[in-house]
Amino acid sequence: MRGASALEKVLEEEKTVPLRVLVVWEPVIDSDVGPPSARELARVSDKRATQFWDERRLLSQEMVEAARADAKHPERAERLKDEGIVWDFVAIFPPGARWEARVPEPDYYFSPVVKGIGDVRTRLRAAPR
Repeated sequence: MRGASALEKVLEEEKTVPLRVLVVWEPVIDSDVGPPSARELARVSDKRATQFWDERRLLSQEMVEAARADAKHPERAERLKDEGIVWDFVAIFPPGARWEARVPEPDYYFSPVVKGIGDVRTRLRAAPR
């Protein structure tokens, strides 16, 4: 939850950056028995954000497969080898990136969100308006 709140704060600070934000909620811990509550969803209220509940962790699986298939960045696969679940994760994709056969390669990614949020802020501030 801290990551979602940190992201919301950065989005409030950078209201003029043209972007789309996808927030994906998934079951990770035992208490994640259903979709996020209205209170949890309210942590990211920015109108540029769309939120999804991924009960079966399909996006997480796709991201793990893409990382493992990426021969240019073996460290990504190494970081995922034991866990196999992508969560508390932030990624910034280049303008115009499209998901086709695999998740597109991000320009930046970090986990946990709270520790990478300073870099997210810096990158958004540098983004063309």
